[in-house]
Amino acid sequence: MCKTPMSKPVKSEPSKRATAAKARPRDDAPKPSAKPSAAKKRAKAPKAEPYPDFLAPSADDAIKATAALAAAHGEPKPPPRKGVINSLVRTILSQNTTDRTSLVAFERLKAGLPTWRGVLDAAPGVAEELVRCGGLADVKMERVRAILNDPRVRGAP
Repeated sequence: MCKTPMSKPVKSEPSKRATAAKARPRDDAPKPSAKPSAAKKRAKAPKAEPYPDFLAPSADDAIKATAALAAAHGEPKPPPRKGVINSLVRTILSQNTTDRTSLVAFERLKAGLPTWRGVLDAAPGVAEELVRCGGLADVKMERVRAILNDPRVRGAP
């Protein structure tokens, strides 16, 4: 319903042309395909086991294999734990550079200023020069210092 300038409610109806256009399909409209595409066939097909006749090792076999490997090579040692701050600083130094370059920058920073307190207490530009090989040294060290100055981080090693 809409109102005319004389404020009389008038019920509006769609024109016959608009109704006819909705009723018949356009000639240039894409027709639905009877066959699904190859991608849909692959997606719908159940995945067959690649080696149906190959039986996986039993739990006992896996335990024996692990024991044999340990006897030959020794018990595996977990990798050394890295501090959260070290990981965070490595992440910051890795932005916009290669892994190798960011590793060199981190190692130079830790060799030149072995503690995070040393990074905070260093003269202006010292830490930046140590990580300059990784690019964007001023921006990265500004962010590292902001993190190190955060009260939630100050007690971390």
